[in-house]
Amino acid sequence: MKSFLIDKIIVIVAILVFLAFLVGVIQYKSNRAFAIHTSGIKIIKAEDIEKTKERDASFAVKVHKQNDYYLEVFETSPTGNDYVESRFDLDKKDFDCLEIGKTYWFYVKLNKSDNSSSHDGRVKKIYTENPCQ
Repeated sequence: MKSFLIDKIIVIVAILVFLAFLVGVIQYKSNRAFAIHTSGIKIIKAEDIEKTKERDASFAVKVHKQNDYYLEVFETSPTGNDYVESRFDLDKKDFDCLEIGKTYWFYVKLNKSDNSSSHDGRVKKIYTENPCQ
């Protein structure tokens, strides 16, 4: 009788562990990015976009529309042939501290947790030096 009860408990625990594993895989989608650290992104004036694209460097333009503050970011694609456009939303305080002509690194929480080339999201932290060094 005792042996039968122990066997039942072992089977139930094994099933619960398996179900917990499945829920974890489905819930967190282990191969998805939820946040990123960007490489160095230089803030430029809107009229300098075409000139800056010739240099093959990542850059951003500050945009303020009504109560909406964001960066329109142009990052070099992995192939290096073109640019990937993204939008980084900011608080007014963070938006005001960004200076044109300076380079910044950003920690961005993504709006969608997919591996698409566009990295639209909200800036959580701004760095003036590379945080990964």
